Amino acid sequence: SFLAGAHGAIIMFDATFRSSYKNTPAYYKQLYMVNGISICLVGNKYDCSELKVKLKQITFHHKRNLPLCLISARTQYNLMNALIQVLSSCIGTDKAITKTPQVIESESEMSSTIRQERDEEWAEYLRAMARGPEDDDDHF
Repeated sequence: SFLAGAHGAIIMFDATFRSSYKNTPAYYKQLYMVNGISICLVGNKYDCSELKVKLKQITFHHKRNLPLCLISARTQYNLMNALIQVLSSCIGTDKAITKTPQVIESESEMSSTIRQERDEEWAEYLRAMARGPEDDDDHF
């Protein structure tokens, strides 16, 4: 099996393609069967202006107590936080990333307007999580 000996895994979805997020439960089910594996949910393409999966729609991780990171692989937006999150889970520190996504100097390709929007969405998400997750059914 490709999971033999794995300590951690990333379930990544494309935020510009709704069915990509809707498929995360199937991937989770495969990974969950591997005892003790740390799993992180990662949404990619958060540098794009036309998102099909908004932050408030991402609820799958709540009931499963999975960390969530939103990234842009193209611009490296929040990429290091996602990797740190997975590695922390694997070594047992389980320190959730709750700060504003890390901005790397090389992210000049991401517009400042989109970056500001994503940072504001993340701040609102953190405030909502502090109040407690709503009872959701992973619906759009």
